[in-house]
Amino acid sequence: MYDEGLTFSEGFTAVRSGSTWIFLDSTGRPLSDAKFEDAQNFHNGLAAVMRNGHYGYIDVRGKVAIDFQYSNARDFSEGLAPIANSHNQWGYVDASGKTVINPQYDFADSFTNGEASVMKGNKTFYIDRENKVVHQ
Repeated sequence: MYDEGLTFSEGFTAVRSGSTWIFLDSTGRPLSDAKFEDAQNFHNGLAAVMRNGHYGYIDVRGKVAIDFQYSNARDFSEGLAPIANSHNQWGYVDASGKTVINPQYDFADSFTNGEASVMKGNKTFYIDRENKVVHQ
């Protein structure tokens, strides 16, 4: 019935049929009528999804929580999510969509235990939520 599916996370899974992704609850009912070009699992109540070539986030009701404005996006963790702007520079937003760390990195990973791995040029190092380098 579906070409691909993600694991369940926070009670939902994303499944792909052709080039379209939708979210299903544990009973197989669609979360909403919304269809997406790409979808990631729910984390901290939000899921990164792509529409018209841009990423944004939906909540567990299927409503847009953060507008579609990013060239790339990853899962929320510890209240922040890595996002990339149109220049493919990565930074972080909070659950309200406020930019907490301005896009400036070549890559940014999710936060774990208060720190996240980021890359700038050929250097990889770890930052805290205030964008201070904690170690390299």
